[in-house]
Amino acid sequence: MLLVVVLLAGCASSAPQPAPTPTPTTSQTPTVQASVPSELLPDEDWLLVDATVTPNPASYRVTLTFSDGQVAGKGPVNQYSGQVSLGPGTIQTAGLASTKLAGPPERMAAEQAYLQALQTATIWEVGDEMLTLSDATGPLLVYAAPDSAAAFAASLVGLSAKQAKAQIVDEGYEVRVVSVDGDTRPATMDYRPDRINLTIVDGVVTKATQG
Repeated sequence: MLLVVVLLAGCASSAPQPAPTPTPTTSQTPTVQASVPSELLPDEDWLLVDATVTPNPASYRVTLTFSDGQVAGKGPVNQYSGQVSLGPGTIQTAGLASTKLAGPPERMAAEQAYLQALQTATIWEVGDEMLTLSDATGPLLVYAAPDSAAAFAASLVGLSAKQAKAQIVDEGYEVRVVSVDGDTRPATMDYRPDRINLTIVDGVVTKATQG
């Protein structure tokens, strides 16, 4: 009897055992990092307010918008778009292309200068609601954030002096005319964030800045 029990025990231990049921695991959703830094205001229009290139495109309401892997905007004449690679303070554009509308020669020249500068820029910096794109030699393009005082000032270019002054007062700013038809007016050097400075030629605002 003892021998039979031992044999039965041996058979039981050698019988195949069912595979263990795997323990369910909770899948982890990977954290996705935004490709456009928040300082660059993804999907919002920056407004060009100054440039060091010639002809200066800043008087043509040029815009710049960043989205996932893309850059786009309005040039002096045409809409443009292309690819963009952004890093901490670095920028590289590629494949810039634009629509094919024709415009006055001075606008077309400004557009070419603008796109060339945008393609040349390698550095971005944001401060005080302003975006500056530069290369190794220094600043190339300066933009104002939407709804900023600098963007409001830039929107006055092309208006009559009367219209611009009325809008400035309506927005609660102080008006200062710094130049009329090339004749510079005396002005203090202090900075005033609630003041808009106007340059006027033939009764039309050709430049407007905050400060």
